[in-house]
Amino acid sequence: PATHTRVDEIDITDFASLKAFLKDYRKEVSTEQTLALTYQPLALFKVRPVTRCTDTLPGHTEAILHVSYGPDGKNLASGGGDATVRFWDVHTSTPRHTCKGHRDHVLSTAWSP
Repeated sequence: PATHTRVDEIDITDFASLKAFLKDYRKEVSTEQTLALTYQPLALFKVRPVTRCTDTLPGHTEAILHVSYGPDGKNLASGGGDATVRFWDVHTSTPRHTCKGHRDHVLSTAWSP
């Protein structure tokens, strides 16, 4: 009978290597035991750093703390340290509406569908 030594780590990088592992070790892996798998994503592309600003949205008098796109992708909401929420037209970079009256910084914005 074939004997196997204990294996602490096995690199499984694709379906073929997973299939080979299960074939070789099926008698050693029980459905009653827990098998710990560690996932490590591989980068498939390189992201270039932003080197210049393409547009600005002037209006907030303090730092912008959160932004979120509207469900249609045409509007943007920004919340700032100046206690306002501003709504913007994404295509023209112009303000549509300003909501004032918050007591403190606006830390989060969200849209309802």
